Amino acid sequence: MFKYLKYFTSTLILLIGGYTCSIGAHFPTYFFIGFSLVLIFGDIFLGEDTANNDYEYPQIINFPIYLNFPILFLFVLIVVSVFSDISPIWVVNILDKYIYIDFIESIKILLQY
Repeated sequence: MFKYLKYFTSTLILLIGGYTCSIGAHFPTYFFIGFSLVLIFGDIFLGEDTANNDYEYPQIINFPIYLNFPILFLFVLIVVSVFSDISPIWVVNILDKYIYIDFIESIKILLQY
């Protein structure tokens, strides 16, 4: 089962990054520095994965791809909306209605720092 776990690390990092960046203040900087260090040192010490694994359930390998797309789309949409001057009203309505995030108030709090 651990041979499937490496395919879900991108989902885990995306969720941790989304949470960390939503905290505000200096946390996004800390996350991206830590993420860069994990990539650099992981590449130095772990090297390239040359193992040939036989997968009994290849659909499990495809699942993170389909799971990451909506999460990544939401993450990019929020980042673009935060850095733009005008947030699209449909983005604000979707975040308020389905995810229960008051986006306008969140931007006001983020811009106070």
